[in-house]
Amino acid sequence: MVNSDREKPIHPGRGLRQGGVFSLYLFILVAEGLSSLIKRAVDRGDIHGIQICRAPMVSHLLFADNCFLFCMENLSEVRHLMNILEVYAEASGQEINTNESEVLFTRNISNQAREDISRIMGVRLVLGTCTYLGLPSMLGRSKKATFAFIKDRIWKRINSWRGWPMSKACKEVMIKSVLQDIPAYVMSVFILLDTLVDDIKSMLNALWWEGGSKNKWIRWLTWESLTYPKNEGGLDFRDFKAFNMAMVVKQGWNIMTNQDT
Repeated sequence: MVNSDREKPIHPGRGLRQGGVFSLYLFILVAEGLSSLIKRAVDRGDIHGIQICRAPMVSHLLFADNCFLFCMENLSEVRHLMNILEVYAEASGQEINTNESEVLFTRNISNQAREDISRIMGVRLVLGTCTYLGLPSMLGRSKKATFAFIKDRIWKRINSWRGWPMSKACKEVMIKSVLQDIPAYVMSVFILLDTLVDDIKSMLNALWWEGGSKNKWIRWLTWESLTYPKNEGGLDFRDFKAFNMAMVVKQGWNIMTNQDT
């Protein structure tokens, strides 16, 4: 039996939306287009990425809707890079958010060249160390100053609890579920200085023992003693130095065992 009725064409009316089933695949296809444009420019020699030691040269890094681009600090390569972004924006319909974009230079370029390049790109010039995905994008000479924001976050959170009538059980929950997790993300990538780790332990130890009148208290045990399991007389707090090394070693093991990562 043959149906002679002509099928009606389907006209989608909703389109794609953020969080939809196909939006993720569409975004990956579009990102691959941008990556192909940059790779082609690198192959032609129009753009040069960054290379450290004998590692492969990196021209761009993509993560979600963020993009980290590398090129030489001259007007020619910057113009090539901006042309690629213009082609990408015109083809995909996505606009570059210049208000949330930044440009960072090395120390070997003059102030005038920095201003010219940032003006061509139309983005904000970052004079110091900026952050990307919650981590410092570049490390300066002073790692202590670079990671000082960790201490500031912990100190601000502790100060926000000042005046609260917290029991020991409440303090244990706050330290384990909130304060110990603040440096965890950074520790999974960078090895922090011993002085910074000691300052973090000192702040948490002070929070645990503080109390009494006029904010006078005695630290009866060191933080290292509190990191022992409870069946050994401790409180099972985190040993930050061992945790930091374990997280970094995990990253190294992943690189060694997965050569194509």
